[in-house]
Amino acid sequence: MGDDYLVRSGAKDLLTHAVATLLETRPSNPVAFLAHHFDASADRVTRCVRLLQAGHLHSPSFEDTIYRAFQLLGASGQDGLMASQEAARKKQTPVNGTPVILPRGSLESVVVTTKQYHQVLGAMSAEIPSQIKHRFLAALQLSSESVEMGEFQRGVRACLLFEELLDAVQELFVSVDKGGLGEAKLILLLSALENAVQHSKTRESDHDTLVVLKAVLQEQLCSLQDVKNDESGTPRTNETNGELLTRYIRLSELQDILLHVILRP
Repeated sequence: MGDDYLVRSGAKDLLTHAVATLLETRPSNPVAFLAHHFDASADRVTRCVRLLQAGHLHSPSFEDTIYRAFQLLGASGQDGLMASQEAARKKQTPVNGTPVILPRGSLESVVVTTKQYHQVLGAMSAEIPSQIKHRFLAALQLSSESVEMGEFQRGVRACLLFEELLDAVQELFVSVDKGGLGEAKLILLLSALENAVQHSKTRESDHDTLVVLKAVLQEQLCSLQDVKNDESGTPRTNETNGELLTRYIRLSELQDILLHVILRP
């Protein structure tokens, strides 16, 4: 099982090559050698993505992780916009070429290009279903030459939260759609979700995601009620609520709802 995971993730070849290089070189400090090997094999965008994905979106320290990722991405003058900014960044780089992570708030000499930003979002969205990935990334596209810290933060958070919600709603949907029909009753989804929320209270990360998902589905139910009332001109009744709760909904509809919620201002 573990070996299959390594093969599917592409990590097996990477680890095999690293160990082979280690045995061939036999450095005095093998741990430092491996750290340098993996660091050198990754470009700046890849290292930035790894850093962001290693953190946790709902952790109080994640804001610091985003700052570090932003600094890492813009610490090199390779894709800088102006020679003066490039020179300023180079002053922050030791002789060994390892970029200095500036103190929190010191972003004056950090320049992240729009190209880098789009590459990060593309890499972080790799697991998002293709039918909605294009619309999601298109909505986060920027036309400016460089990216502000706030814009970078919004894009990163949107990617991570959207992926978490998509995974949660797919798992929930499959648990309700027993016959594999591709649709499920809204009332069953809400019931299963309430169950999941209760059982996840000891797992803070899962709990936070499920609570957000619950709010999204309940908001969608209210939206459906408003539409129905507008069409009929009659006030809400228990019967109306019951009709809505027994409505069938497809997974693609749920994904579209999540996309709309994530991208709204």
